[in-house]
Amino acid sequence: MKMKLFQSKQASPQEMQEFVGLLTEHQDTIRLYIRSLLPSYMDPRDLLQEVNILLWQKMSNFKLGTNFGAWSCTIAYYAVLTHRKKLKREGFMIFNDELSHSLVEQMNEQEPEESGDRMRALGACLKNVSPDNLKLLQARYDKNAMSLETFSKESGRSLNTLYVSLTRLRAALKKCVQLGLDQERGQA
Repeated sequence: MKMKLFQSKQASPQEMQEFVGLLTEHQDTIRLYIRSLLPSYMDPRDLLQEVNILLWQKMSNFKLGTNFGAWSCTIAYYAVLTHRKKLKREGFMIFNDELSHSLVEQMNEQEPEESGDRMRALGACLKNVSPDNLKLLQARYDKNAMSLETFSKESGRSLNTLYVSLTRLRAALKKCVQLGLDQERGQA
C-alpha cells in the first residue's frame, strides 16, 4: 500500500472523510491516553478538545495507511506536557518529567487495540463486582460521584480500610482482566 500525505488543508472530500473517521474511531483511545497522563482529579475532556484541534491542524502531517492511534497519541503526549508545564507554573505538584516519560514509554508499548481489549475485559470483570465494591470504585474514580471521604462516613468504614479494600479490588480486577485477555487470545 502506497502511503500518501494529505497534500494540504484543502484535502479532498474522501481524505477528509477518512481522517474524520479515524479521528472519531480513536476518540476513546486518545481520551484514555490523556487521562492516564493527567493527575487523577483532572477531567481530560478540555484537553481532548485541544488535542482534536491540534490533530485537525496537523492533518497534513499524517500519512494515510500508518498507525493513526500512535500518531494521535504522540500529539496528545506533547499537548499534555505543555499542559503539565502550565499546571507547574500555577503551583500544582506534578510528577517529574523523567517519571512521566518512563510511564508513557511503558504505555506506548501497548497497541491502541490492546487498550480496547483491556477495556472490554474490564467491563466483563466489573459485572462480577459486588454493589458495595462498585460504589467504592465509583467513589474513588468517578469525579461526579461522592468523594472517598464521604463514602467512608456513609459506609462507616475508615479511609485506611477503604484503601486496603481498593488495593485488593484492583489486584482482583487486574487478575480478572489478564485472565479474560488470555482466554480471548486462546492462551488459557
